[in-house]
Amino acid sequence: MAPREEVAYVTCTYRETCIDQPDFLATVDLNPRSPYYGQVIHRLPMPNLKDELHSSGWGAGCVCFDNITTKRNKLILPCLISSRIYVVDVGSQCRAPKLCKMIEPVDVFWKCNKGYLSVPHSLPNGDILIANMGDPAGNGKGGFIVLDGETFELKGNWENECEAPPTGYDFWYQPRHNVLISSAGLVPKRAGRGFNPDDLKKGVFGRRLNVWNLSCRTLTQCFDLGEDSLPLSVKFLHNPDAAEGYVSCALSGIIYRFYKACCERDTWSVEEAIQIPAKEVSGWILCKMPAFTADMVISLDDKYLYLSNWLHGDIRQYDISKTCKPRLVGQVFVGGSILRGGPVTVCRDEELKCQPEPLVIKVSCVRRGGSHCALLLCSAASAFACLLRERGPDIPALCCASSARGCTVALVRCSSAWMARGCTSPTPSTARGTSSSTRTWSGKKSGGGKGPLLQGLIARSGEGASPRGLRGIPCSCCACSC
Repeated sequence: MAPREEVAYVTCTYRETCIDQPDFLATVDLNPRSPYYGQVIHRLPMPNLKDELHSSGWGAGCVCFDNITTKRNKLILPCLISSRIYVVDVGSQCRAPKLCKMIEPVDVFWKCNKGYLSVPHSLPNGDILIANMGDPAGNGKGGFIVLDGETFELKGNWENECEAPPTGYDFWYQPRHNVLISSAGLVPKRAGRGFNPDDLKKGVFGRRLNVWNLSCRTLTQCFDLGEDSLPLSVKFLHNPDAAEGYVSCALSGIIYRFYKACCERDTWSVEEAIQIPAKEVSGWILCKMPAFTADMVISLDDKYLYLSNWLHGDIRQYDISKTCKPRLVGQVFVGGSILRGGPVTVCRDEELKCQPEPLVIKVSCVRRGGSHCALLLCSAASAFACLLRERGPDIPALCCASSARGCTVALVRCSSAWMARGCTSPTPSTARGTSSSTRTWSGKKSGGGKGPLLQGLIARSGEGASPRGLRGIPCSCCACSC
């Protein structure tokens, strides 16, 4: 079991807050013996405005190297709107990180003809791979750019120029099977104006799942997952020999399983594994509300899959012991748009008998559902954290906390305070003295137990700032950084 984290790093943005200040990286104290426990103890402002820090990633994945002395002392911060890249030194002073390098958008534009950077991961050779959503003009254009793992210089595009997919967002790879799989995302210049129902059936929302040859950097297969399906999160199983994983489609509510169909020819297939039905509603912009599965994580033992449904507001736990037939074994609502007493009325629901009760934490009601999820090494193998997204003064924000040793904690904005939500053991019997704001899993039992408990602590951030992005943690059982 990994040692307990002492600090966590949260990317915060002022986008759509009417506050003209640069985004910043907040450092949160996680030492329970510290007088500043759960508080932001340092803020590192970026030198530019309107960057919109998105996901964050480590400059080196410890388990991606044969050298076990490799340390994670650099944090990579790609910017979704400006296409700028920041490299932050968190090794010299973990409680007060410093900006050590910046790659300007013009370099990304001219050298790679890419823009709108999204998700970074470290490659097996130590280089940094960053997915992008479009070209410099905001048109849809998928693909990846590469940073040198030691100097953090921009090396150029990863894939062949002629094989760039129409859109992009997330990716993951399995070195032993020489494969990288990427999702579709959105067209930036259209999606940046917010969700518009008129954009449906116009190609704004991606629909493809792409399979790449990892060593040759070539696109080998593409799967059409349906119009406006919007595949986002991609996850392989942690077992380094496993040739399968899942991709979540935000708008269609379908989780697909991808797997190697023929080992001799290296061909892959996809099949529907989970279907989350939309809810018929009134008082919303559409007559049917999709779940909008924003993220998912897989437990280190490959036994559970966790899904966060941003619009419906629930976190789901699936037993994936049989990977082709996931079984729902736990569910908890942490906010969402269908809460009882809210502006949305559910007219027909295939799953619930009544609308869920609001989640109240420290006297504040959570108004949106969980967005990003992460594994926690400092807890049990199947621990997770959920994060919330903000689009208004009383709506929780999407945030990220990447800790110095690779763990993450979740920060939920309630009123003027940030509430960090972590995890305990997977069995509720191990928790003692939990507060009234703690909510356990509900639903079917699995092996006589339920999923992790959710607990909270306070961490104050800048007034009006919205935390963003979420980084995974290193997997101790495979040659990757999850």
